[in-house]
Amino acid sequence: MFGIFLIMFSPIFIRKVLQHPYLAVGSFAALPTLLQFFVKLFSGQFSDKLAKPENFKVKLFNSIAFFGMALFFILLAILASYENQIMSVIFVIASATILGFNCGGFYKASTLVSRQYSHFVNAHLQFFASLALLLVPFIIYAIAPNNTASEWSIIFYIFAATLIITNIIFVALGSGEPAAFTGNLLPENDLVANNGEQMKPIIKDSSAPVQHHVVA
Repeated sequence: MFGIFLIMFSPIFIRKVLQHPYLAVGSFAALPTLLQFFVKLFSGQFSDKLAKPENFKVKLFNSIAFFGMALFFILLAILASYENQIMSVIFVIASATILGFNCGGFYKASTLVSRQYSHFVNAHLQFFASLALLLVPFIIYAIAPNNTASEWSIIFYIFAATLIITNIIFVALGSGEPAAFTGNLLPENDLVANNGEQMKPIIKDSSAPVQHHVVA
């Protein structure tokens, strides 16, 4: 939802509230998505290589993404104005960029929890993302019809509070282990060991006799 919000409405905020020229708006609006792409690549690789339990990792990365974005939203709510143009744009870019850490957060958790049913669970995640795509414009235009700095401050405070609350819920209830419905109830260490055994190459024993089958 929040990534969609920034993609759709950061150009309006940068133009109407910060009053940057149109040419600059295009560059400032595209840069956060590009930087977030690289953060997603980094966070995914780093999460896979980090030698910690999956429960810890998904909650850590999700907290970095959500709490970090909430922090920049709060700073925007306090400081965003025409007088603080450059600083406000930096906060917009930073808020979108740090959200890329959710690649190792709830997105990874959804796959780890649902395992062979991940396609079904992720389809539901995309459904709610699409629902947010429809609802966010109504929320924005209801709260900030005049696109003033004070109206946008309310939006940033609401979204920051939502990020903080939802991440606290995720830390309390989220998991990185297979759910019961997957039928895989082995402890995490056993899962890693078994996966390692399955990935070993098959080596043929050259000393074993070769059997020839004769077809009549």
